[in-house]
Amino acid sequence: MQYTFDVALQAPATLVWQVVGEEYADIAVWASMVGTSSLRGELGVGAVRVVDGATEELVEFDRVAMALRYEAREGLPGFVTHAGTRWSVVAVGPDACRVRGVSVFRTTWWARPAEWGMAVAIRFMVRKLAGWTRGTAPAVLAWVMPATMLGYIAWSFVEFEINDKPFWEFLALFTALYLATKRMVDAGEKLPRLPHRIRLPWHPPLPGQTVVQHDPV
Repeated sequence: MQYTFDVALQAPATLVWQVVGEEYADIAVWASMVGTSSLRGELGVGAVRVVDGATEELVEFDRVAMALRYEAREGLPGFVTHAGTRWSVVAVGPDACRVRGVSVFRTTWWARPAEWGMAVAIRFMVRKLAGWTRGTAPAVLAWVMPATMLGYIAWSFVEFEINDKPFWEFLALFTALYLATKRMVDAGEKLPRLPHRIRLPWHPPLPGQTVVQHDPV
């Protein structure tokens, strides 16, 4: 699994790097969720930071590029086999910069059924929505949104991880569509119909619909 973040700051890149990089050992000072932190060894590759009892080893430290990467060594939950994060500070002007981070986690095989369960849940919602929304305006979203998520899954093999933000945004919106539609169906309310002159390509025409034929050019 991979998580990314990108934050714009109105501060010089060198000042931000001073906190993120040069004061790497003092994360407890500026990160409220950290109780204590300290450093074993000289700041640089191979140094080990101790954060609330867990240890993180620096495997990359580049002052010129203003980038660092560390990997957890001790204190991980039993189902996590790898955890690491890379931070970089990129100047976008004399008094502005962006802080970018990529965190990578790997889990044991027995911790992955949750991902399978998510796939089953999405398939269930697609089947239900397809039936509820046939011939109605929400049918467009009922098919386009899961198709888009499928596209993101395919794209994840090339450019990014499935856990990146766009996939989860679409999943959240699709789940909201499912819940709203289910509430209307359970209450016996009618969904808004498609205009009579519009027919989705995967649906046969409904009674009363006029199908517009176009001659080939």
